[in-house]
Amino acid sequence: MLKTEQPVQRAATSAKRPERVAWVVLLTSFGVFCLLCLTGWAYAYRWWTQPSPSVVQATALQKLFVQVQPAGKIQPMLLQDRTLVPDDRVLVSPEAPPGPAATIHFGNATIALWAGTDLRVGQLQQIWSTPAVGPAPFELSSGQLLIELDGSDEQLTLAIGGKLGGAPVVLTSPGRYRVRILDNNSPTTAEAERQLGRGLEVATERGLARIGPNEVESGERLIEAGNRPQPKRNRWDLIRDGNFQQLVDDVYRQAKSTTWGLSSNPTVVGAADTGNPIPTQACTDLIARTGCEEPYLRLVRKGGNTKGYVTAVKQQIDADVTSYRWIRLRAEIKIVHQSLSKAGESGTECPLMIEITYSNTQAANIHKDYCYWAFEHPNQNGVVANYPYIDTTQVAPNVWQPINIELKQDVGELVKIESFSIQANGHDYESQVRNVELFGEGLVEVPRP
Repeated sequence: MLKTEQPVQRAATSAKRPERVAWVVLLTSFGVFCLLCLTGWAYAYRWWTQPSPSVVQATALQKLFVQVQPAGKIQPMLLQDRTLVPDDRVLVSPEAPPGPAATIHFGNATIALWAGTDLRVGQLQQIWSTPAVGPAPFELSSGQLLIELDGSDEQLTLAIGGKLGGAPVVLTSPGRYRVRILDNNSPTTAEAERQLGRGLEVATERGLARIGPNEVESGERLIEAGNRPQPKRNRWDLIRDGNFQQLVDDVYRQAKSTTWGLSSNPTVVGAADTGNPIPTQACTDLIARTGCEEPYLRLVRKGGNTKGYVTAVKQQIDADVTSYRWIRLRAEIKIVHQSLSKAGESGTECPLMIEITYSNTQAANIHKDYCYWAFEHPNQNGVVANYPYIDTTQVAPNVWQPINIELKQDVGELVKIESFSIQANGHDYESQVRNVELFGEGLVEVPRP
């Protein structure tokens, strides 16, 4: 019988070639070592380029209006450029001019402080390693902050004081935000916003803000007033009752208007007292106030008058507008009648004028006038104003015309709007206005220290 040979059992290759195992272990270890080195160098570079965790650098822009109350001290002192430590407070006087009064630089955050701000320095740590819920490096009790965060995967936590309490505000980077305490006595709360009551507002120009379970995305703002969060888009209305509905209702109830002040005054001695603002709204049933059309305002003076007069409505605005990128004025106007041609050399014969009283960086109580006229009579030599503060425009008669003005483009160095007036001037006239809007949009860049 033939014998079959049994296959020779060979040892595993790894057993016969241990040098291969050694090389695998060596190369793997070297790869892990390189990875650890790269990671370590990345964190070391990030640590080296970041400011010290405890460095909060404050700079006064309006030096006579910014104080610091050092930790453990009672008496505040004027803020010079200095490094702040935990429990230091930066206090900006409510009398400070509109605009940023001081800046704080901390890590990747630049924070601008407005008039009436009370900001306390809290627990400090490296900003890029701050956990999602952790100690807040700052606490805001009043006023307004404009915050710019650079970098990525970073965030800033801001506690809210001033007896408001609630969840802290967490701002992610990169982003631009405005955080404000609404208050009737705050110089950064406009007259139109005081009806909201005391509360917190967080606005996001870009980035993402979190307040408890609420998220505020780019182009949005959240108002917490009276414990009722009200998400809105980023538009700040600065005028009340722009459609005149409340004024119409007040006149119907024979109640005093709480929004518009009505006035009519002669501009020439001996002028007859015959011009009046007339809030108007046509309704199917005037008693039940049903089937009503859109309300509007009439500024009327008739009767063949030959001396000057002004009929007007006016509203206080009191709005610091330095944090807004745009201030927009919109309305619809119609000129039904004017007995004088054009608008007059100084606007005193302008049948419809919108007057903005404002402050700039140099002075207060300045006015910008927008004059509109429709009629030029052949037997009159009418003129228009050539003063730089009066913009004169001819419009078609008896037709509703829209107007759209960006005030920051028209008015240089605009910082505050004080009041808003709509008026008719001349001898006999009738002008009409509806759907008036005055609002801020966008947030400006934060000034760098």
